[in-house]
Amino acid sequence: MNGDPRFLIFLLASLNLLNYLDQYLIAPFGPSIQRTLGLNDAQLGFVGSAYLWGFLLSSLLIGQIAKRMTRKSILVASLAIWGLATALCGWLPGLVLLIVMRAIMGLGQAAFTAIAPTIIDDEVEPAKKGRALSFFYAAVPVGTALGFILGGLMNKAVGWHLGFVVAGLASLMLLPWLFALHVEESKTKEAKKSFWRDISELWKAKRYVFGVAGYAAQTFAVAGFAFWAPSFLLRKFSYPTVEGSLIFGIILVATGFIGTLGGGWLFDRWPGKDRVRIALELSTLATLASIPFAVLGVMTGTAAVFFVSMAVVQTAVFMTFSPINAVFLESVPISIRNSAMGMSMFIGRALGDTISIWLVGSLSDRWHNLTFAMLILPAALVVNAALWFIAFKCRCRELK
Repeated sequence: MNGDPRFLIFLLASLNLLNYLDQYLIAPFGPSIQRTLGLNDAQLGFVGSAYLWGFLLSSLLIGQIAKRMTRKSILVASLAIWGLATALCGWLPGLVLLIVMRAIMGLGQAAFTAIAPTIIDDEVEPAKKGRALSFFYAAVPVGTALGFILGGLMNKAVGWHLGFVVAGLASLMLLPWLFALHVEESKTKEAKKSFWRDISELWKAKRYVFGVAGYAAQTFAVAGFAFWAPSFLLRKFSYPTVEGSLIFGIILVATGFIGTLGGGWLFDRWPGKDRVRIALELSTLATLASIPFAVLGVMTGTAAVFFVSMAVVQTAVFMTFSPINAVFLESVPISIRNSAMGMSMFIGRALGDTISIWLVGSLSDRWHNLTFAMLILPAALVVNAALWFIAFKCRCRELK
């Protein structure tokens, strides 16, 4: 890649920020969408998770797509698809069309999320990869927070219909930068093996397998907290959606920077030569630290304790972003990295937020109690820590 790698990282991080901003607008818009369309909690949860079906399809196939298209073409197509679909979420009325556009959003977002880390992995020297990836993944909490903050403000000022349109058009404005970017292909081009051959090779990398399983449990918990937080705050503490989304968003920004950048810094300096084992040890310890605070946040009777607890949980979870993605990249042969990233997203989403957002809503309807329904989220973090500990203890020989 020609030019300064720092600009590349900055551009990809900016796109990742918009990726998550567009994705999480649905949370602050949710109560208004629910009132406008007359939805119950389970139906709203389905709207929230609809984009995941497109995300799952794209992430499942991205390894094969990357063997036939240039990485620049994939980046351009993914941004065009998700930006246009975001805008159309507000432009086209009705529940069915909203669900369809959300699914198409996921189609574009998954392709970007899988390809961008492989470009960073190729262009950054090994001693700085942890920090480079942490900067890229720091855009996740910032984008999510801006989704909450700007979504809440736009919902109040112009309504959720126009809010989706504005967000989608803002993302599309970065397309010219991608067209102008020169992106070299991977230093080790992936062989055109079959999809099932890739899966067979991934299955042999046991650290990868348990790492992805733990990631799915983490995604289950994190997505459930993020999507239902505005409704939880409104019902339990009578926090208006705008104020609750704003405070939650500010916490996400602060904890995202501290956790993600801190996790990358620790990952680069943690003692030991086995980078995959180091990443799993750091991720397991951080997740264990988050569990008691996740329980406290759900069960507390005061909003202040909820916000403080969520700040601790989010900091700990964000510390794992850079290390665990390094596990996905470095515990498999370089020839199937794109497939590894795509499959990690597929499993993480299929067993994670695809289920949790809907399940929390369904349990809330059945039990008539959103608080009890959200207790399944700390339980998922327990499973998360257990699976990463198993991966950490695994001393199997990784594929070369």
